[in-house]
Amino acid sequence: MSPGNSHNAPNSAWKIPAIGEIKEAPQLNALVIEYNYKRANLVDAIPVNTHSGLIIDSKFLNTLLEFTIDEYQVFPATVRYRKKDYPYHFFHFVGDGNRFVDFEKSEFILSGVLNDAGEASVSLASYEIYLQLDQQVIQADPPMRVKASKLVFLENSDVDFFRLYRLRYEYFVSERLKSALEAANIKGVKYEVVE
Repeated sequence: MSPGNSHNAPNSAWKIPAIGEIKEAPQLNALVIEYNYKRANLVDAIPVNTHSGLIIDSKFLNTLLEFTIDEYQVFPATVRYRKKDYPYHFFHFVGDGNRFVDFEKSEFILSGVLNDAGEASVSLASYEIYLQLDQQVIQADPPMRVKASKLVFLENSDVDFFRLYRLRYEYFVSERLKSALEAANIKGVKYEVVE
């Protein structure tokens, strides 16, 4: 962030929630890419909480808009690179895509918050059970978390782009969208295959 962006402003980029609707457009007019980074369609070199959203250019956004996307919001952003301003967008998922997870077929472990010592397998039948168990084990001494060791997604979902929250802080794209992003030569994205 460039000087002049107040951390305490009500619409400060530092106060963007990771989940939920953003009520007031965030102040994203002074995002700075350092000289040692390359400007790309997806900018990950800017200190905006990546759990709250993505900084993308119009080419990336326009490609996304051709597909089915989980509930989202888009706000204008300005990225400064080598003393020149470029128009970008802040893409924010309002909810989480956890409803697309097949909990009965996925695999989970209990793991330490500070380290992975003491991992134990656990079966979960639904997201609600996951939330209940996660709330219980975070209160344990030492605190634990429920983590997904293997994710299986429901087959009847037609959503091409969504984000998980809590289970994993990651974004997921369909094969169709991945192919379109590659065909559009979108830069700054790294893909990993999910079963």
